[in-house]
Amino acid sequence: MARLAGTARLFRLLSDKNRLRLLKLIEHEQSFCAELALVVGLSYSTVCRHLKFMTAAGLIHKIKSRYRIYYTLAPKTSLGGKLARMACAGLEDDKRIIKDKRVFEKDKYSARR
Repeated sequence: MARLAGTARLFRLLSDKNRLRLLKLIEHEQSFCAELALVVGLSYSTVCRHLKFMTAAGLIHKIKSRYRIYYTLAPKTSLGGKLARMACAGLEDDKRIIKDKRVFEKDKYSARR
């Protein structure tokens, strides 16, 4: 029963378009919360909350550096990692995703200072 509930929770998390945008950016390159918030146009606290939920569900992992916490997709071997990659796979041609990637590349260096 717990496995069924956990899998259902993963699919609920993946049903949100903003979380999918965040996942796709994280798949593109490991990122931190402020950088992601800048790109997707959501508040810092909203993005942090989305990242917290996705981390708890095992879709993404935290990588702590000296001053920041970076996020990356979970390993390919985990259920969350597999689902995250499958969800990202069909989004390459989405206009919003393409725009997000352009903004990410443009603003990446200003956000990382």
